Amino acid sequence: MKLLGRNSVTWHLTLLFAAVSMAVLLLLGLLIASLVENHFVELDKELLDGKLELVRHSVQSAQSAEQLAALPAQLDAALVGHHGLGVAIWQADGTLLYSRDTVSFPEALHRAHAAPFSWHSPDGRHFRGLSGTAESGNPAAQTLIVALATDLVHHEHFMASFKTALWQAVGLAAVVCGLLGWAVARRGLSPLRAISRNASGITAKH
Repeated sequence: MKLLGRNSVTWHLTLLFAAVSMAVLLLLGLLIASLVENHFVELDKELLDGKLELVRHSVQSAQSAEQLAALPAQLDAALVGHHGLGVAIWQADGTLLYSRDTVSFPEALHRAHAAPFSWHSPDGRHFRGLSGTAESGNPAAQTLIVALATDLVHHEHFMASFKTALWQAVGLAAVVCGLLGWAVARRGLSPLRAISRNASGITAKH
């Protein structure tokens, strides 16, 4: 019974140390995952803002109806290599002037200005997009609505791998902390055990 009691104190301290360590590591892991996710959001916003400026520059350079008609070919050439980027341009009356990557833009992005947000397309793809306006430079100047979106599949794959590795590291660290806590508790209780053994030998005569 004495041995059980001693081990019980050691294991209680070990479990307490492991629980506290696990809670701290879990909160740290959640914080890191949130920071990485927010970093990706900022990168997406920066990418979309940059491409919106590129489209605006191309639209403003169209000084005639013929140049405006040639805008799709110009944009295709300017956006070569930007995989997963969707672009759509509508005239003020809703007529589609240009479309790239056949992205299914939600109705909210058909407005002149829409803040960045994410959505899932009917085919299950995940996008983040925004919209703005561009002024054509031809004599019959008109305001065009530009919507852009970037595919988040690469971000999702990275975050899935990152979170798996992160939680594995947290679990391993918790086990190591638990073992260290057990060693510290066992070592710390050694003097108390020695006192207990000595005290058990004390009698009224000795």
